[in-house]
Amino acid sequence: MKKLTIIILFFSCISLNAQNTIFFSFQPCDMGVGLRYDYQPKQLGLYTSMNYGNYRLGEKYINNHIKTSVGLLYQNYSIGINCHQFGEIVGKYSKNTLNPISFELGLKASISRFCAGIRFDPVKFEGTWDFGFNF
Repeated sequence: MKKLTIIILFFSCISLNAQNTIFFSFQPCDMGVGLRYDYQPKQLGLYTSMNYGNYRLGEKYINNHIKTSVGLLYQNYSIGINCHQFGEIVGKYSKNTLNPISFELGLKASISRFCAGIRFDPVKFEGTWDFGFNF
């Protein structure tokens, strides 16, 4: 999280004419929380995010799931690549669940300075909700 905060501050200092957005992210499948940062000077832009959570499926669980995402923005649409790291794993899971690389597709909308978005990972069948503020 410390590195992500430094990256956010760096981009906000060099991009005074761009639309910057900081989001709070929530991932329901593992009760994960995190941050997302969008840098969009024109129609094209970049985003990065990091989430942390723990899967709980009865007797089975995965502790310390860290998802890092980097992607491209075009207007209000996004496509990105995810890198997953897992801590302690108890139980048997499908190959897709433990795959360290996946991708996501997303959509966002803004009203005044507030922004909301959703991202979906079709490989792992996970969704992420983003709620943010444009500056």
